[in-house]
Amino acid sequence: MNKTAIFSRLIAEWKTKLLLGGVLTCAFWIGYFLLQRYPVFPVRAMPVLNIDRLVPFVPGAAPVYVSQFATMSVLAWLTPSKEDLYGFCRGIGLISGVGFLVFFFFPTSIVRPGFVPGHDFFYDLVIRFDGTINACPSLHAAFGVFLVAYAPLAFRGLKFKTFFVGVVWACTAAVLASTLLTRQHVFLDVLAGGILGAAAGLILPKSGNIFAVTEGSTLP
Repeated sequence: MNKTAIFSRLIAEWKTKLLLGGVLTCAFWIGYFLLQRYPVFPVRAMPVLNIDRLVPFVPGAAPVYVSQFATMSVLAWLTPSKEDLYGFCRGIGLISGVGFLVFFFFPTSIVRPGFVPGHDFFYDLVIRFDGTINACPSLHAAFGVFLVAYAPLAFRGLKFKTFFVGVVWACTAAVLASTLLTRQHVFLDVLAGGILGAAAGLILPKSGNIFAVTEGSTLP
């Protein structure tokens, strides 16, 4: 692995990355918690399908569930240029905006299984800060699919790019599974979120869309 190239990516446009990261993070969590704590319209419970009943409840999957924020940060900091960074932020903003509109007008919730706090630190953390509302679409699924689409762009020009993209695929698959295993979402939430994330990936960035980035792409 070319450590110099990775370090160069990390420090490139670092002021812009800090500023945009701070603004997006604050805006997201303020909007998310306001919608969750103060729903305006009646909240509807998401239907539980047979596929949901087949998935066991595994609170120990909570660390995987929260790990997505680390993956998102890594890809943002490895973004090679300001133009690409703006594309990344537009995708995150699009997903958040559409998700928030749905949460506002059509709030949905899930039913958590009975769980005694104190047995799993990460699951306790999740249920303490994340309520049962804002279920559909699953933003974890939406962000995950978008990150998979964006990964070739973030890693382009680096050695072992294919391996790193594969790692993002594996991490996303694990996160999608964890949304069901922790009962944070049901299958329909994940499906709707995946469609939203794919749409954001198709709309994006500078020269067409993310999915058009090829293995032979070079840095601008």
